[in-house]
Amino acid sequence: MASGNRITGTASPLVTVAEQGEARWARLQALVREWRPDALVVGVPLHPDGAAHEQTRQAQRFARRLHGRLG
Repeated sequence: MASGNRITGTASPLVTVAEQGEARWARLQALVREWRPDALVVGVPLHPDGAAHEQTRQAQRFARRLHGRLG
């Protein structure tokens, strides 16, 4: 997880969330409550030619779940 600044266009690492299952969601929720971000951004990996692969689908699924749980 990182914190970004829209004005400077920079990001700084905060923590690595290593928890699994419901503990991971609780940790993410606590971090969002603490930092109160304006937006949540999930990087979506693609092949160099722009094609999707399995990790693309996993990132998109995570983003949907993140939106559903944390808005």
